[in-house]
Amino acid sequence: APPDMSPLYENACRHAWGQDLAAGQAETGRLWAGLSRVAAETAGAWIRDPVTAEEITTPSPANRPVAHPYLKLMVANASVNQGAGFLVTSLAEARRRGIPDARLVHVGAGAAAQEPYEILDRPDFTASPSMETVLARTLDFNGMTAADLALVELYSCFPVVPKLACRSLNWPEDRPVSTFGGLTFGGAPVANYMSHAVVAMTRALRGTADRGLLYANGGIVTTNHAIVISGAPLDTALPRDPDVQAEADAKRAPAPALDEDHEGPVTLES
Repeated sequence: APPDMSPLYENACRHAWGQDLAAGQAETGRLWAGLSRVAAETAGAWIRDPVTAEEITTPSPANRPVAHPYLKLMVANASVNQGAGFLVTSLAEARRRGIPDARLVHVGAGAAAQEPYEILDRPDFTASPSMETVLARTLDFNGMTAADLALVELYSCFPVVPKLACRSLNWPEDRPVSTFGGLTFGGAPVANYMSHAVVAMTRALRGTADRGLLYANGGIVTTNHAIVISGAPLDTALPRDPDVQAEADAKRAPAPALDEDHEGPVTLES
Protein backbone atom coordinates (compact mmCIF):
# COMPACT_ATOMS: atom_id res chain seq x y z
CA ALA A 1 0.00 0.00 0.00
CA PRO A 2 1.18 3.61 -0.49
CA PRO A 3 1.76 4.21 3.25
CA ASP A 4 4.08 1.17 3.24
CA MET A 5 5.97 1.82 0.03
CA SER A 6 6.19 5.62 -0.19
CA PRO A 7 8.51 5.76 2.85
CA LEU A 8 10.82 3.32 1.04
CA TYR A 9 10.98 5.82 -1.83
CA GLU A 10 11.59 8.62 0.68
CA ASN A 11 14.49 6.85 2.39
CA ALA A 12 16.07 5.67 -0.86
CA CYS A 13 15.83 9.13 -2.42
CA ARG A 14 17.25 10.79 0.69
CA HIS A 15 20.29 8.52 0.47
CA ALA A 16 20.65 9.13 -3.28
CA TRP A 17 20.49 12.90 -2.70
CA GLY A 18 23.22 12.76 -0.05
CA GLN A 19 20.93 13.79 2.81
CA ASP A 20 21.07 12.47 6.34
CA LEU A 21 17.80 11.94 8.20
CA ALA A 22 17.83 15.42 9.73
CA ALA A 23 18.28 17.09 6.33
CA GLY A 24 15.53 15.01 4.75
CA GLN A 25 13.11 15.80 7.56
CA ALA A 26 14.04 19.49 7.41
CA GLU A 27 13.15 19.58 3.70
CA THR A 28 9.80 17.95 4.47
CA GLY A 29 9.17 20.43 7.27
CA ARG A 30 9.89 23.39 5.01
CA LEU A 31 7.63 22.11 2.22
CA TRP A 32 4.78 21.16 4.54
CA ALA A 33 4.93 24.38 6.54
CA GLY A 34 4.48 26.16 3.21
CA LEU A 35 1.46 23.99 2.43
CA SER A 36 -0.07 24.84 5.80
CA ARG A 37 0.34 28.57 5.08
CA VAL A 38 -1.43 28.17 1.73
CA ALA A 39 -4.25 26.20 3.37
CA ALA A 40 -4.65 28.89 6.04
CA GLU A 41 -5.54 31.36 3.27
CA THR A 42 -7.84 28.96 1.37
CA ALA A 43 -11.52 29.06 2.28
CA GLY A 44 -12.18 25.46 1.26
CA ALA A 45 -9.20 23.91 3.06
CA TRP A 46 -9.86 21.44 5.86
CA ILE A 47 -7.11 22.50 8.32
CA ARG A 48 -6.59 26.26 8.32
CA ASP A 49 -4.24 26.60 11.29
CA PRO A 50 -0.67 27.09 10.02
CA VAL A 51 2.01 24.96 11.63
CA THR A 52 5.76 25.40 11.75
CA ALA A 53 8.37 23.14 10.23
CA GLU A 54 9.43 22.12 13.75
CA GLU A 55 5.87 21.10 14.66
CA ILE A 56 5.62 19.04 11.48
CA THR A 57 8.86 17.15 12.11
CA THR A 58 8.46 16.61 15.88
CA PRO A 59 6.59 13.50 17.09
CA SER A 60 3.82 14.17 19.60
CA PRO A 61 0.50 12.65 20.67
CA ALA A 62 -1.16 14.71 17.93
CA ASN A 63 1.59 13.97 15.40
CA ARG A 64 2.18 10.25 15.74
CA PRO A 65 4.55 8.19 13.58
CA VAL A 66 2.88 6.64 10.53
CA ALA A 67 5.77 4.88 8.75
CA HIS A 68 9.40 5.93 9.14
CA PRO A 69 10.23 8.73 8.56
CA TYR A 70 6.69 10.06 8.14
CA LEU A 71 4.56 11.56 10.89
CA LYS A 72 0.83 12.29 10.77
CA LEU A 73 1.32 15.92 9.69
CA MET A 74 3.33 14.74 6.66
CA VAL A 75 0.73 12.49 5.01
CA ALA A 76 -2.60 12.81 3.24
CA ASN A 77 -5.60 13.56 5.44
CA ALA A 78 -8.54 11.58 4.04
CA SER A 79 -10.78 12.10 7.10
CA VAL A 80 -12.63 14.94 5.40
CA ASN A 81 -16.05 15.70 3.95
CA GLN A 82 -15.36 17.79 0.86
CA GLY A 83 -16.55 18.24 -2.69
CA ALA A 84 -15.55 20.40 -5.63
CA GLY A 85 -16.71 20.98 -9.18
CA PHE A 86 -15.70 22.85 -12.30
CA LEU A 87 -16.97 23.26 -15.85
CA VAL A 88 -14.96 22.69 -19.03
CA THR A 89 -16.38 23.87 -22.32
CA SER A 90 -15.35 25.26 -25.68
CA LEU A 91 -14.46 28.91 -25.96
CA ALA A 92 -17.33 29.40 -28.41
CA GLU A 93 -19.85 27.91 -25.98
CA ALA A 94 -18.53 30.00 -23.08
CA ARG A 95 -18.92 33.15 -25.13
CA ARG A 96 -22.37 32.09 -26.39
CA ARG A 97 -23.43 31.90 -22.76
CA GLY A 98 -22.07 35.37 -22.05
CA ILE A 99 -19.10 34.46 -19.87
CA PRO A 100 -16.85 37.56 -19.81
CA ASP A 101 -13.24 37.10 -20.87
CA ALA A 102 -12.04 38.09 -17.40
CA ARG A 103 -13.77 35.00 -15.99
CA LEU A 104 -12.29 32.55 -18.49
CA VAL A 105 -9.36 30.30 -17.75
CA HIS A 106 -7.85 28.55 -20.75
CA VAL A 107 -6.94 24.88 -20.92
CA GLY A 108 -3.60 23.86 -22.41
CA ALA A 109 -2.09 20.50 -23.25
CA GLY A 110 -1.26 17.76 -20.80
CA ALA A 111 0.71 14.52 -20.59
CA ALA A 112 0.32 11.15 -18.89
CA ALA A 113 2.46 8.09 -18.14
CA GLN A 114 2.93 5.58 -15.35
CA GLU A 115 5.46 3.36 -13.62
CA PRO A 116 5.00 -0.41 -13.58
CA TYR A 117 2.29 -1.35 -11.08
CA GLU A 118 4.47 -4.15 -9.70
CA ILE A 119 7.06 -2.56 -7.43
CA LEU A 120 9.67 -5.22 -8.20
CA ASP A 121 9.39 -4.40 -11.92
CA ARG A 122 10.97 -0.99 -11.20
CA PRO A 123 14.76 -0.60 -11.34
CA ASP A 124 14.98 1.24 -8.00
CA PHE A 125 13.17 3.63 -5.66
CA THR A 126 15.14 6.81 -6.37
CA ALA A 127 13.44 8.24 -9.46
CA SER A 128 10.31 8.16 -11.60
CA PRO A 129 10.99 8.33 -15.35
CA SER A 130 7.26 8.65 -15.98
CA MET A 131 6.98 11.66 -13.65
CA GLU A 132 10.00 13.33 -15.23
CA THR A 133 8.69 12.72 -18.76
CA VAL A 134 5.18 13.91 -17.97
CA LEU A 135 6.39 17.16 -16.42
CA ALA A 136 8.90 17.87 -19.19
CA ARG A 137 6.50 17.09 -22.02
CA THR A 138 3.63 19.07 -20.50
CA LEU A 139 5.84 22.15 -20.54
CA ASP A 140 7.15 21.35 -24.04
CA PHE A 141 3.66 20.82 -25.43
CA ASN A 142 2.70 24.29 -24.23
CA GLY A 143 5.90 25.97 -25.45
CA MET A 144 7.11 27.02 -22.01
CA THR A 145 9.55 26.26 -19.24
CA ALA A 146 9.05 26.06 -15.49
CA ALA A 147 10.27 29.67 -15.27
CA ASP A 148 7.10 30.71 -17.14
CA LEU A 149 4.83 29.29 -14.42
CA ALA A 150 3.30 31.55 -11.79
CA LEU A 151 1.62 28.68 -9.92
CA VAL A 152 2.00 24.95 -9.50
CA GLU A 153 0.12 22.18 -7.76
CA LEU A 154 2.55 19.35 -7.05
CA TYR A 155 0.69 16.38 -5.63
CA SER A 156 1.51 15.96 -1.96
CA CYS A 157 0.16 12.64 -0.68
CA PHE A 158 3.61 11.87 0.78
CA PRO A 159 6.62 14.20 0.84
CA VAL A 160 8.72 12.21 -1.63
CA VAL A 161 6.30 13.00 -4.47
CA PRO A 162 6.63 16.82 -4.48
CA LYS A 163 10.33 16.45 -3.63
CA LEU A 164 10.84 14.45 -6.84
CA ALA A 165 8.66 16.88 -8.81
CA CYS A 166 10.49 19.95 -7.49
CA ARG A 167 13.80 18.47 -8.57
CA SER A 168 12.41 17.55 -11.98
CA LEU A 169 11.14 21.10 -12.54
CA ASN A 170 14.05 22.77 -10.74
CA TRP A 171 11.34 24.56 -8.76
CA PRO A 172 12.72 27.24 -6.37
CA GLU A 173 12.66 26.32 -2.69
CA ASP A 174 11.01 29.60 -1.67
CA ARG A 175 7.95 29.21 -3.93
CA PRO A 176 4.71 27.44 -2.94
CA VAL A 177 4.04 23.96 -4.36
CA SER A 178 0.25 24.19 -4.01
CA THR A 179 -2.61 26.58 -4.64
CA PHE A 180 -5.09 24.74 -2.38
CA GLY A 181 -2.99 23.66 0.59
CA GLY A 182 -1.89 20.12 -0.12
CA LEU A 183 -3.34 16.78 0.88
CA THR A 184 -2.50 17.11 4.59
CA PHE A 185 -3.93 20.57 5.27
CA GLY A 186 -6.13 21.29 2.28
CA GLY A 187 -7.63 17.86 2.78
CA ALA A 188 -7.60 14.75 0.65
CA PRO A 189 -11.03 13.57 -0.45
CA VAL A 190 -9.14 10.66 -2.06
CA ALA A 191 -9.07 11.00 -5.86
CA ASN A 192 -11.05 14.25 -5.78
CA TYR A 193 -8.19 16.29 -4.31
CA MET A 194 -7.12 17.50 -7.75
CA SER A 195 -10.61 18.89 -8.34
CA HIS A 196 -10.01 21.21 -5.40
CA ALA A 197 -6.64 22.11 -6.89
CA VAL A 198 -8.25 22.88 -10.27
CA VAL A 199 -10.80 25.15 -8.60
CA ALA A 200 -8.19 26.94 -6.48
CA MET A 201 -5.87 27.51 -9.41
CA THR A 202 -8.73 28.64 -11.66
CA ARG A 203 -9.72 31.25 -9.11
CA ALA A 204 -6.12 32.42 -8.78
CA LEU A 205 -5.61 32.70 -12.56
CA ARG A 206 -8.83 34.52 -13.43
CA GLY A 207 -8.27 38.00 -14.78
CA THR A 208 -4.49 37.51 -15.10
CA ALA A 209 -2.05 36.51 -17.83
CA ASP A 210 -0.46 33.97 -15.47
CA ARG A 211 0.04 30.27 -16.18
CA GLY A 212 -0.20 27.33 -13.83
CA LEU A 213 0.73 23.66 -13.92
CA LEU A 214 -1.33 20.96 -12.21
CA TYR A 215 0.49 17.69 -11.49
CA ALA A 216 -1.29 14.63 -10.08
CA ASN A 217 0.18 11.37 -8.87
CA GLY A 218 -1.55 8.16 -7.85
CA GLY A 219 -0.72 4.80 -6.36
CA ILE A 220 2.89 4.32 -5.22
CA VAL A 221 4.58 6.99 -7.37
CA THR A 222 2.70 5.11 -10.11
CA THR A 223 0.33 7.18 -12.25
CA ASN A 224 1.39 10.63 -13.41
CA HIS A 225 -0.73 13.30 -15.10
CA ALA A 226 -0.08 16.99 -15.67
CA ILE A 227 -1.72 19.86 -17.54
CA VAL A 228 -1.26 23.61 -17.98
CA ILE A 229 -4.04 26.15 -17.51
CA SER A 230 -3.75 29.88 -18.08
CA GLY A 231 -5.51 33.12 -17.35
CA ALA A 232 -4.73 34.27 -20.91
CA PRO A 233 -5.19 32.38 -24.19
CA LEU A 234 -2.44 29.89 -25.04
CA ASP A 235 -0.92 29.18 -28.44
CA THR A 236 -1.04 25.45 -27.75
CA ALA A 237 -2.29 23.35 -30.65
CA LEU A 238 -5.16 21.15 -29.44
CA PRO A 239 -6.20 18.40 -29.34
CA ARG A 240 -2.91 16.67 -28.59
CA ASP A 241 -2.38 13.07 -27.53
CA PRO A 242 -1.24 13.16 -23.87
CA ASP A 243 0.25 9.64 -23.93
CA VAL A 244 4.02 9.80 -23.38
CA GLN A 245 4.31 6.26 -22.03
CA ALA A 246 6.70 5.02 -24.71
CA GLU A 247 9.17 7.81 -23.99
CA ALA A 248 9.00 7.17 -20.24
CA ASP A 249 9.51 3.43 -20.73
CA ALA A 250 12.57 4.07 -22.92
CA LYS A 251 14.15 6.09 -20.11
CA ARG A 252 13.56 3.42 -17.47
CA ALA A 253 16.42 1.02 -16.79
CA PRO A 254 15.59 -2.69 -16.68
CA ALA A 255 14.51 -4.00 -13.30
CA PRO A 256 16.90 -6.44 -11.61
CA ALA A 257 15.86 -10.06 -11.97
CA LEU A 258 14.28 -11.66 -8.90
CA ASP A 259 16.30 -14.63 -7.70
CA GLU A 260 14.51 -16.33 -4.83
CA ASP A 261 17.33 -18.87 -4.38
CA HIS A 262 20.15 -16.30 -4.06
CA GLU A 263 22.77 -16.84 -1.37
CA GLY A 264 25.50 -14.28 -0.79
CA PRO A 265 25.99 -10.50 -0.71
CA VAL A 266 23.03 -8.20 -1.33
CA THR A 267 22.52 -4.47 -1.86
CA LEU A 268 20.03 -2.71 0.41
CA GLU A 269 17.69 -0.58 -1.69
CA SER A 270 15.89 1.21 1.15
